[in-house]
Amino acid sequence: MKVILKGGLAQGTAPREVQLAPGRAITREELVEALAERVPAIQRYLAMSAETGRAPSLLILAGGAWVHPGDLVPEDATIEIHPPIAGGQSVGF
Repeated sequence: MKVILKGGLAQGTAPREVQLAPGRAITREELVEALAERVPAIQRYLAMSAETGRAPSLLILAGGAWVHPGDLVPEDATIEIHPPIAGGQSVGF
């Protein structure tokens, strides 16, 4: 599974792509948890999510289609993850 990090999510992560090998289709939530181990910015979103009780507000696309909470992501998918945006710019931390 190829994951392309967009915007501020790539900060502290080089390169802007991460490879995951889950061995099966995984849910959006499992994907975010697996990435949190390797992507510092996603760790921050999960921490903010825990504080507010809301799901991380990340835009996740698999093959150009939205991935919603609970959706399965195929293990051979190319994923794009975008941070929340406001006024056309990435929201900072």
